[in-house]
Amino acid sequence: MDDEWLPLTQAIETACEAGLAKSTAIPRIIGLAKDQEVRSRIALEIDRYEGQPKPNVEMSEAHWRDLEKFDSDWIGTGNAEWRDGYAWRGIEIHARDLAIALGTKGKHSHTNLQPVAPPYHGGTDQHKRLEGIAVPDAIRLNDAVVDLANNIRSGPPLSEAERALELRFYSSDNDAMREYQIRDIAMYYISEAIRSGRLVLYTMLATGAHPIDRYSLRELTFRTLRSGTYMPTNKLSDPLVNTALWILNPDWEAFRQANLAERAGEPEPPMESASNAKPRRGRAKGTGFQKADAPLLAKMAKAIKADDSLNATSAAKLFADEAKGASFDAKVDRLSRAYRAGRKGE
Repeated sequence: MDDEWLPLTQAIETACEAGLAKSTAIPRIIGLAKDQEVRSRIALEIDRYEGQPKPNVEMSEAHWRDLEKFDSDWIGTGNAEWRDGYAWRGIEIHARDLAIALGTKGKHSHTNLQPVAPPYHGGTDQHKRLEGIAVPDAIRLNDAVVDLANNIRSGPPLSEAERALELRFYSSDNDAMREYQIRDIAMYYISEAIRSGRLVLYTMLATGAHPIDRYSLRELTFRTLRSGTYMPTNKLSDPLVNTALWILNPDWEAFRQANLAERAGEPEPPMESASNAKPRRGRAKGTGFQKADAPLLAKMAKAIKADDSLNATSAAKLFADEAKGASFDAKVDRLSRAYRAGRKGE
């Protein structure tokens, strides 16, 4: 099974045999593959400009996002075709990865008892991280994602900007897919708050709770936000890898209330961090990067019109350096989502 790959349709059948309804199995597998929790590949990638077709092309999140423009027909066939002669023949899922994912469903939901990484910094006592010890009066990062998702679910309807962050494999009317959409929106809000300094993350050392320099967290990956531990894709030798991440309850409550007020379009109260950070104001509803992105979206539309080989993601990469934001990948993601949502600089 270590080297076995399943056609997408067979992977869906496998998930159904594991007890999932088909309406749940399909978005579950797509979500796992998109989030890189299971490996996926294109059996044969055809590009008329490249000449020789490429077999067994590993799929990234960007590949799955490129499928968002299609109807759901590709799910039954595993094939996708673009008008410029670019096509995929067969989407496959790694059998062992899928078996592990289906067999450990919900393992990340248990919090406060997950072990922290072993001590580091040469064993200096005051720098040792304590295994399995929670930061007092704090919420684990993964619990914060769940809490904010519940807040969003029971709060005001999603705004246009929030709908642009949704996964688009299925309509939001699908209950299982809706859960992934709301989770992604919650993760987006929390990631942006951490990157901007609105939320400060803590971990537990032998001397007590200590804040983590946000600039040391080079990647806020899906696995990090879901597990509550720092799990970057790269730099696995980073001393912070597997560090448990916490948010002080006063900080979290202030952020949660501010986010609710912002989403409801109400004046946001100043948010004062328990770590003595300066009060910050959040973005008003419907604002943020939209105004600054408008001319870049117009450039993307013009570029795609002039070059049929470009899609939303590849066009976004051409202009991401001109955009505001924390990282190149985040800007590419934001611009491509906005373009697909229909905001093309108008």
